Amino acid sequence: MQLITKNASGIIGWFLIILLLVYSFFSSPFPNKYGKAELVIGMLLVTIVISHLGYFLNNLYKAKYIYSMYAFIWLLTIPTIIGIYRWNLSDMIRDIVPLFYLFLPLFLIHWCRNSTKYNYSEYIFPLTIVVAGGSFALRYFISGDIGLEDLGQGTFLVNLKYYSYDPSVTFTMIYALLMGISIVHSNSSHRYIKAVVLIGAALITFGSLGGIGQRAPLGIAALILIAYLYRSLKRSFVKLVASFILIIVIFLLFKETFMAIFSVLIEKTEVVGVNGKVAEFDIILSTLSNSWMDILFGLGWGAVYYNPVIGAVIRFSHSIIGFYLLKTGIIGFYILMLYMYWLARMYIKILIYAWRYDVNKLPLIFAIGSAPMIAMFQPTYKTLSFGLIMTMIPMLYYAMRDQIFVLNMTYDREGKSGHSDFLFAQIPKAG
Repeated sequence: MQLITKNASGIIGWFLIILLLVYSFFSSPFPNKYGKAELVIGMLLVTIVISHLGYFLNNLYKAKYIYSMYAFIWLLTIPTIIGIYRWNLSDMIRDIVPLFYLFLPLFLIHWCRNSTKYNYSEYIFPLTIVVAGGSFALRYFISGDIGLEDLGQGTFLVNLKYYSYDPSVTFTMIYALLMGISIVHSNSSHRYIKAVVLIGAALITFGSLGGIGQRAPLGIAALILIAYLYRSLKRSFVKLVASFILIIVIFLLFKETFMAIFSVLIEKTEVVGVNGKVAEFDIILSTLSNSWMDILFGLGWGAVYYNPVIGAVIRFSHSIIGFYLLKTGIIGFYILMLYMYWLARMYIKILIYAWRYDVNKLPLIFAIGSAPMIAMFQPTYKTLSFGLIMTMIPMLYYAMRDQIFVLNMTYDREGKSGHSDFLFAQIPKAG
């Protein structure tokens, strides 16, 4: 039985957009309790997943999805069984919900295949995430009554419901900045107005991240900007110079705010170093070493441990690696990597293609890639927007698949004559 058709893909797309907007306007990345907004989000998610259930079950034994599907089944059942015997039910639920977020790309794979004709991958969905990121950034400023003059005055100590920690904020900063730079050099109508709006969104999200001393997102964004400008150098030296001039002008216009944020980052580094993340990982390994069963299968969903760095009993890790090692053990973490590999090989394909042949797609692809990188340092992997951003990997892959296929065929034909510049043939097909 298949509960979704191609004609229904547009409706599912609107459901996802509403879901993301409700989340960003009325909820928070890490809600302390579930209220009306969370209830609506849950109902929308259940509706969306059920609509794909038939396709999911019909394709359970297809090789291209088999390992990812088995990974979800294992991670849902084994840590849950362990958790039932050892931990609190409410803590278990708060661990299992992010697991469903993480596997949204798998649950929505059929929609990703059919969404290409609605331009969700390149326009509608990215812009919706930009709206969500801008919403969280504005809620940070409004909730704390924070103005530009307050940035750099120690406001990083005010978490304000962790609005700025949401991955959509970093996504917006990177995507809006790079698209703003790209549009300035394009022939698009009203390109300067569009560029001002996009760069304005990037500055708002930058301020919300800088205001709480978010070093990992800002550092990753800086590296991505350098990579994008380097690729622009290969494209046009004149455009590269123009991009540098644009960045310098932006810096000079907001020099005091930028310098204040940089001072916050330096101060935070001097005070807390790396926030005890290395020590936290050592504690997780030490906690697991109590028994071989814990090492192999983890402590289960809902597990808590005492973290002396924070000075409290907690149930999360700042890193996705530490979190899944603690809860699912070495076996569970290895199984999770099978799923992440499925996503990674699709991402590598679209990244290489865009880098070499379609630079205009790089802002979106770089913005998507920031989410898993930041999840190595912050618990953003537990948020709804993390799963939705990761869903854009298969969405964009299927939108670009025909172009990738043509280039693969070109490589196969010309490879015998010594042509070896194109690397896709060396990367396993994503299916």
